[in-house]
Amino acid sequence: MTDTFPHIAILGGGLLGGSLALALAELERPPQVRLWARREQTLAEAKRRGITHVTHQLEEAIADASLVILAV
Repeated sequence: MTDTFPHIAILGGGLLGGSLALALAELERPPQVRLWARREQTLAEAKRRGITHVTHQLEEAIADASLVILAV
């Protein structure tokens, strides 16, 4: 998947989006994943769970994304 989609934006930091971001990080060659959420509390929880690229700026999340996943 990394070769096809090197930069993935996940819009929605809840159970579905967060779980998907964590699963992608466990791939042998993981893509760069950016997780977007509206609430700071959601972003803080995502960081605590180990998701490193999180933002509440939609433009930042989708910049240069080769795949955008809506998980809202």
